Amino acid sequence: MNHLRHPFTRPFTRPFTRPFTRPFTRLLAYLLPALLVACLGACGKWNTVPQPVAPTPDKVTADDSAAAKEVIARRQPVETTWVFTVDSTRSQGRLDLSLDPQGSLLGAQPAQDAAPLKGRILVSVSTDAEGNRSIRLKDVVLTNTVALAMPFHWSRLLGSISVHIPMHVLTISKHSFHRTCRLNKDGGFSLKQNFFTVGGNARVNGSGLVLKRAVGKRDVDLTIQKTGDVDLLGSIRVQKGIATLRIPSAVMRDRFDLEGSMLDLVFTGDITATAQVR
Repeated sequence: MNHLRHPFTRPFTRPFTRPFTRPFTRLLAYLLPALLVACLGACGKWNTVPQPVAPTPDKVTADDSAAAKEVIARRQPVETTWVFTVDSTRSQGRLDLSLDPQGSLLGAQPAQDAAPLKGRILVSVSTDAEGNRSIRLKDVVLTNTVALAMPFHWSRLLGSISVHIPMHVLTISKHSFHRTCRLNKDGGFSLKQNFFTVGGNARVNGSGLVLKRAVGKRDVDLTIQKTGDVDLLGSIRVQKGIATLRIPSAVMRDRFDLEGSMLDLVFTGDITATAQVR
């Protein structure tokens, strides 16, 4: 019975399949990674948001250049010149003289006089970005508005000497100014190493038995080409567009040899001046 088969039954057999060949398998091994990378790259290409390109440092527009120049200009100090007019009602020059005539047995005699001053003073004012101010003198011109008269008397035997300086004859002007100084918050300043030139002449008249012959009448040149170092202590204060310059004591000294008679001169200036400023 075992050898009999059902007419409608067929013996079991495996379905037909064609095995992959080795060359085809290798081809797929190379192509699949390449296709995968290409697909991922395409997705990234279409989904990536474009980034803005940063400007290069060497690409500077005209507006940027103008803005940079404006910033630099703001950092640079601004320099202006204030022209001060000396107030003759509040300014004066005091002249102290000491005269030791030739042949005098009593020594030197002092005399002094004062006169109002007029003139102008030019000051360079430099203001930085923080509002700090520095100053330096540019020019000074001063003169006496009334005459100066100084008498010297010793005795009836020796006699006396009078010194007369006419109005507008004694002058104080610039020789050289070397320093710049900072204005304090209260307007105070201290300017060092200032040198002036003094001009003018004096009429000298001797009287009496001795001094009339020794001195007589003459004009004495009071010119000082360059004074000693003059330190200026003062202040500049600004209120409602008016700057007020105060120098309470500017002192200059010199000595003259008048053919054996010695004349010591001390000039002290007390100055108040004003200027219109912005």
